Amino acid sequence: MANIDLSKYGIMDAKEIIYNPSYDALFTDEMDPSLEGYDKGVLTELGAVNVMTGIYTGRSPKDKYIVVDENSKNTVWWTTDGYKNDNPPMTQEAWASVLAAAKKQMSGKKLFNRANQPRSPGSSIKPIAVYGPAIQSGVDKGTIYTA
Repeated sequence: MANIDLSKYGIMDAKEIIYNPSYDALFTDEMDPSLEGYDKGVLTELGAVNVMTGIYTGRSPKDKYIVVDENSKNTVWWTTDGYKNDNPPMTQEAWASVLAAAKKQMSGKKLFNRANQPRSPGSSIKPIAVYGPAIQSGVDKGTIYTA
């Protein structure tokens, strides 16, 4: 795999990017005794690794927000008091805060990329595998595609 420079996406000092790690490699890394807090895995009595992720975990349509900007303000069916749906608005300021937090969270760490597997494990690597190349090609948070 080519070495990816993530600094152009605001992810600084990535220690290492590991592509398609084996189960054994993931297990060894997760059980590293120097890890602390939410980074640390615990071996269960059945031999599985348990990682505590805090109270904000999982995925839900209710956890999705759309940034209100010139492109989206009149093209999204926003949730309202009269019509509840899964399209709550997010301000550009809130988006900037979330983006900054994500960049900070991934900076200075070892990153794992399994997104090039036939069955991707989910969204944990999207900033590298999807959002990075999209941003690089000129897509931004207000880009809208129509069929």
